[in-house]
Amino acid sequence: EPFHARRVLSRLGAAQRWCAPPSPRALARAVDAGWLTPKDAEAATGWPSADALTLEGDSGGHTDRRNWMTALPAFRELVQGAPRPVLLGVAGGLGTPEAVGMALAMGADYALGGSLHQSCDEAGASPRVRAWLRGARCEDFAFVPSPVRFGTPSRVQVLDGPTPFARLAQQLEALWRRAGDAPLTGADRTFVEDRLGETLEDAWERTAAWLATHEPERLARADQPRQRLALLCSSWLARCARRAVREDGHPEVQVWSGPAVAAFNARSGSRSTSRPVAEVCRWLCPEVVA
Repeated sequence: EPFHARRVLSRLGAAQRWCAPPSPRALARAVDAGWLTPKDAEAATGWPSADALTLEGDSGGHTDRRNWMTALPAFRELVQGAPRPVLLGVAGGLGTPEAVGMALAMGADYALGGSLHQSCDEAGASPRVRAWLRGARCEDFAFVPSPVRFGTPSRVQVLDGPTPFARLAQQLEALWRRAGDAPLTGADRTFVEDRLGETLEDAWERTAAWLATHEPERLARADQPRQRLALLCSSWLARCARRAVREDGHPEVQVWSGPAVAAFNARSGSRSTSRPVAEVCRWLCPEVVA
């Protein structure tokens, strides 16, 4: 069969491109890379570039805070007009049977759970993070700078309340914007070094060594204090994200999640120390999950 993709997106323009057949150039590159045979590439010229699209609303982690309920009708019309069938799913904010039922009633072919599953027994999240999520309330979430796009408007939604991470991340970004190209001094320097756990000089030496091996292009562009500070901030944000899986004793933990888990907690009444993923799925959609 032709090569297909399953994409998660929130913008209609991106969905239009995935509902159209792949370009001859893209197919040629896929053949050259060994991903497709010439026969498959020829067959794919009449197929949509994706066989399934997931419309993502306001979700945990990277999100543009869009509402899937208002976007779903336009997406549904788009996939119905594709050259061949394209499945359409919904993700983001699905923490109750009512939310899942609404997505299916509005024409979605499937509903996709996300950050809620981090609270399940089988998740790779640390025991501390799973316990935090099982006790989360709807107001226990915040938007912070993206670890991979620090310095841009990009945001990720994270757990707030049990961890001071969100507050500190917002303060760190405000400090970076205020500092400009001036070297950090006084309380600002102390605040950043407290986050990094070492001096700015030592932190930059370690970060530069990693970049020299893995991302030399970014290192070459970091020739100003402002750019170097942005990379150090990104390093700290990424370190806090890793703590959601591997605890190291620090309280600043970045947990990508959204209010869906809080809605699940409130609606299901489940705050126990055990939460098998099969039971979560069965409760969310009892008529579909056996």
